[in-house]
Amino acid sequence: MRHRGQHLPYDLKRKIRTPAHVIADLSYNYLERTVLRRGHWLDSPRNDYGIDATMFHHNERGEVENGEVRFQLKATAEPRTSRNGKWISQRVDYRDIQYWYFEPYPVILMLYDATRNRGYWLHVQEFIDQNPAIMDASSESVTLRIPTSNLINLRAIDRFRKLSIETVAAFQNQRRGE
Repeated sequence: MRHRGQHLPYDLKRKIRTPAHVIADLSYNYLERTVLRRGHWLDSPRNDYGIDATMFHHNERGEVENGEVRFQLKATAEPRTSRNGKWISQRVDYRDIQYWYFEPYPVILMLYDATRNRGYWLHVQEFIDQNPAIMDASSESVTLRIPTSNLINLRAIDRFRKLSIETVAAFQNQRRGE
């Protein structure tokens, strides 16, 4: 019989929590803490099909607002930064690009740098609008460049909320026939 104090593994078939799992959880935690500091909240879907978290927001009085912001989280301890330090490369599945682009609400790709404890963001639909050739890619994945100046911070959360509110306003105008 094995005891708790023994150093050898007593069951070699146990699942292992890898550093990648820890870093992935830290990325969610980093985003959630920043969202909470603005008085909003983050929810994660039960299943992951390209969206890891959704931000729901409130106005200055704490009233819930229509709209949401969706996030895909990537995490690494070794981001691939450009030589000039202005952007970070992140490969993503082409199928995700197609899915995110046609989402009605803003989709933000967040890259978490675990070494520096920083998050960087890219508004996916805006990036694709500026680089439409991405939608014609013939490979299974594409490389996106995330500006290192796009830090996940309170200002970014405010910007995401504004994007969501603008999206809802566009829906409302469309419904009214404007």
